[in-house]
Amino acid sequence: QYWFELGERLGRRFGSRGTIVDLNDAIRYLSLAVKETTEDSAFFVDLLVELAFNFNLRYETLAKIEDLETAISLHQRALQATDYQDELRLDCLRNLGSDLEARYRHIGDPSDLHRAIALAHIAISTMEAISPNYYLLRDCFYELGTKLGLLYEKTNTIDDLNEAIIWSRKAVGAIGARIEVFRHIEHLLTLRYKRTHQIKDSEDAAKWAEEAVKWEEAV
Repeated sequence: QYWFELGERLGRRFGSRGTIVDLNDAIRYLSLAVKETTEDSAFFVDLLVELAFNFNLRYETLAKIEDLETAISLHQRALQATDYQDELRLDCLRNLGSDLEARYRHIGDPSDLHRAIALAHIAISTMEAISPNYYLLRDCFYELGTKLGLLYEKTNTIDDLNEAIIWSRKAVGAIGARIEVFRHIEHLLTLRYKRTHQIKDSEDAAKWAEEAVKWEEAV
């Protein structure tokens, strides 16, 4: 647990200072912690998730695909180590889906995007089984909507765009992406207007843009 705590502290220090040496050290110490921790440990999954998070940070900083690949592998291990009823599983599903989406954006393999979409559906079903009003449900709707938007850009299939709009509308009120939801709905409706020339989509897109501006001014 000493390596775990030291790695966490260095990771937080990277977040505040942005010094890559701190991030590299955080990954090194957290990797040591993983090697020394048994899979039946109470904090084994937390450790995998923390290490993956730091690899994600380094990927976002240096854009080296190897770091993203390692984060995906760690999130897969974490997902396999959680029970279906465990709420930590939800984090693992969302994290793995985000990583696969990131790899799709980097490499362009459609199978990554399709798997990310499937994981988003599983996360939503799991949350709804816990509670129909689960506090992160709308955030997951938004994440699914963005993935489906990417799918439409790939397939140019109107059904994919329509589905992206449906899920994104359901995401209004998301805790972690209020303004982003408005902007995303505006973007999707604009795409559909360009495709179908339905004036209502253009009008609705303008309304969502206005809503986003209101929230931005209120922040």
